Amino acid sequence: MNNEGFLLYDSMLALLIFTVIVLMLPGLIDISVLDGDSMAQLKFYRELYTLSSRYDSSADYISKAAELFNKAEVPCDERLKKICS
Repeated sequence: MNNEGFLLYDSMLALLIFTVIVLMLPGLIDISVLDGDSMAQLKFYRELYTLSSRYDSSADYISKAAELFNKAEVPCDERLKKICS
C-alpha cells in the first residue's frame, strides 16, 4: 500500500493547523481585548452624555465631566481638551 499520498495530506493538515494557531489566535485575542476596551470607553461616553442633561450651566457640567475623565483615565480627544484638563 502506498502511504506517500497520506503523508502529503497529513503534512498539509499539520501546516494548516499550525498556521491557524500562529496567525489567527493572536489576532483573535487582540480583537477581543480591543472590543473590551471599546466597550468600556463607550460606557464612559454614554455616562458623559447622560450627565450633560442633568446640569443647566455649562460650568457645572465641565467640572463634573473633568472629574469623570480623571477618574476613568480615558484618553482625551482634541475636541474635549477643555473638559479633560
